[in-house]
Amino acid sequence: MAGPFVDKDGEVSFVIGINKADPDIGQFGGAVLIRYSLKTFLAYLDKIKVSGEEVVWVLAPNGSVLKQPDMYRIRLDPRPYVSPDIESAPRFFLGDVGIVVHQDFSIVPGRPLIRIVISVPSDLLFEEVRSVL
Repeated sequence: MAGPFVDKDGEVSFVIGINKADPDIGQFGGAVLIRYSLKTFLAYLDKIKVSGEEVVWVLAPNGSVLKQPDMYRIRLDPRPYVSPDIESAPRFFLGDVGIVVHQDFSIVPGRPLIRIVISVPSDLLFEEVRSVL
């Protein structure tokens, strides 16, 4: 497995493959590679909103941003608040800056493919309350 990566068109993808043995010699005879686009999945994540604002980030295992909220009034970069460890279950951070929840998703156990992060800044959480005060 390789990736995820952003291609020249800005599409997030990963490649998974398997080797093929040549029956005549019983050794490596080639490989089958499949490129899988995450475009539809990322579009689905764009539908998750809090007070009308996108709050989902997608990070690569190295911490680079693969997706962040496109349009926002208030934003909280979650990278300083996520664990460096592999998290197969949701991990929750609550602080003065807001709420950050993240989880790693893998195809190969112990080797994360992507990290999904929901990052809701405190200003967005309290926006409704402030309008009443």
